[in-house]
Amino acid sequence: MKKDIENRKDINFLIQYFYNKLKNNQNMSVFFENTNFEQHLPRMCEFWDFIIFSTPNIYKGSLMPIHQHLHEKLPFSIENFQTWVDNFCETADTFFEGKNTETAKQAAKDIASTMKYKILGNLGRKFDFKVE
Repeated sequence: MKKDIENRKDINFLIQYFYNKLKNNQNMSVFFENTNFEQHLPRMCEFWDFIIFSTPNIYKGSLMPIHQHLHEKLPFSIENFQTWVDNFCETADTFFEGKNTETAKQAAKDIASTMKYKILGNLGRKFDFKVE
């Protein structure tokens, strides 16, 4: 039996493993070519700490402007959002199971759905993520 995501150490592991998968994914790696991971990963760990554990005041900021700017330079496709969700959920399921893990996976789907709609507009609205 796998353990649940229990603390910041678990989040750090999950997020580092997840982004390594994306950096090596032929459909996603292009989006990370100019990413400073020394800055990006700690912020993403703070974000997921807030999402999973509702830790107050740990993450300040908004994901949308950064992703909208990136989309203007290098457009996202529906498939990119599906790949992101699939890789997040696969990574979580590989190492963890439990309530916090399910919370993280559902949040990933919700976040991707919101971003997809806000970035792709009506095209994004017509597409629901596959649940496996």
